[in-house]
Amino acid sequence: MKQITISAGHTRVSRGAVGLIDEWEEACRVRDEVARLTGAKVVVDNVTTTANANLTYLVRGHNATLRDVDVSIHFNASNGTTPQPIGVEVLYYSEAALAGRISAAIAEASGLRNRGAKERKPLYFLRHTQRPAVLIEVCFVNSHEDVRLYRKHFAAICQAIAHTLQPKPALTTKATSLYHTHCQQLIEAGIASGAFLPVWRNRTISYSQFCELAVLAYFQPRER
Repeated sequence: MKQITISAGHTRVSRGAVGLIDEWEEACRVRDEVARLTGAKVVVDNVTTTANANLTYLVRGHNATLRDVDVSIHFNASNGTTPQPIGVEVLYYSEAALAGRISAAIAEASGLRNRGAKERKPLYFLRHTQRPAVLIEVCFVNSHEDVRLYRKHFAAICQAIAHTLQPKPALTTKATSLYHTHCQQLIEAGIASGAFLPVWRNRTISYSQFCELAVLAYFQPRER
């Protein structure tokens, strides 16, 4: 598994782009959900008060961790509010292929226009982190359509980022069949027995969660 370190651009004081949504607030939401899904290390800046100090702090924090890839979450902006879609793009220093995959995955998961991978070597975060790095511009804060799609597909966007950064292991045909045919049955049985809350009916269960639930359902302790 890849080791990932992730952070949100900007700070509570220097919030980045503010439009229909707030860049810093939403970047923190995406950061935390992707970290939850991937087990990524998180760098949080609750200290600095200026944009330059924030960049230095975040890069220092990333470089202090053991990891394979660095990820920075941002939201984009252009001039004026517009009803038109603008889209997602992922910036890179050298990781063009990874950036392209992430941008395409977000677009496919959400319906956001795919602006693709864009080389941005002068950017401080990309230039000074010491591991392969990408900076994800999830959508434009001044586009009504972008914001609508982002809000509607928040979970899917985070899953798309997570699965691209940390691909699932390949499954055998039998494992795939079990996952698709028995997942809901397992949840219903767990709810009926009182082991799971009913809210699990409305959750998308990952393969790893399915395996954990199956172990709990079928585990029988050895007799002493």
